[in-house]
Amino acid sequence: WTNGLKAAGVDNPEVGRKLAEAFPEKRKEHAYLYDDTLEVLDKLKDDYALLLLTNGSPELQNIKLDISPEIPPYFDHIVISGGFGKGKPDPSIFEHALELLDVKKEEALMVGDNLHTDILGANRTGISSVWLNRKEKEKDEEIIPTHEITSLSELLPLLNK
Repeated sequence: WTNGLKAAGVDNPEVGRKLAEAFPEKRKEHAYLYDDTLEVLDKLKDDYALLLLTNGSPELQNIKLDISPEIPPYFDHIVISGGFGKGKPDPSIFEHALELLDVKKEEALMVGDNLHTDILGANRTGISSVWLNRKEKEKDEEIIPTHEITSLSELLPLLNK
C-alpha cells in the first residue's frame, strides 16, 4: 500500500500502514461474484462433478468461501493448496483433484482465470483447459489454453461440443 501510494504521488507510510490493515477486513465484508457465476454453476451442478481448486492459505481461502456462502454447495470437493502442501501449477495438486473426482485427465476440464497457475498446471498434467480471460489480458506464447473465453457463460456452448 505504501509503494502504491508513492507511485500515485503520496508519500505517507502511516496511511499506507492503515490501508494495509483495513483492506483485508473490508474485503471480508464485501464478496464479489460475477453476474454469470451462479447461473453457470446452476446449469453444471447436476451433470458434472465439480471441484474448486484454489491457491492460498486455508485460513484466507476459507474466509473467502465464508463470505460467499452460495459458492461451496456447488462443489463436490474444495482443495486449497495450503492444506494440500503444493499449489498450482504443480501437477501433483491437479492429479489429486483427478483422484478426488475419480476421473481420468482426458475426462477433466480445468477452467481458470490465471495462465501461470490454472492453465500451466492443467497443461503440465495433460488436462484440457479453458482460460477465463474476462479482462482480455495479453496472451502468453508459451502457455496455450485449449480454449479461451471472456465470460463464464461462454463455457456452456464449449461443453456441448
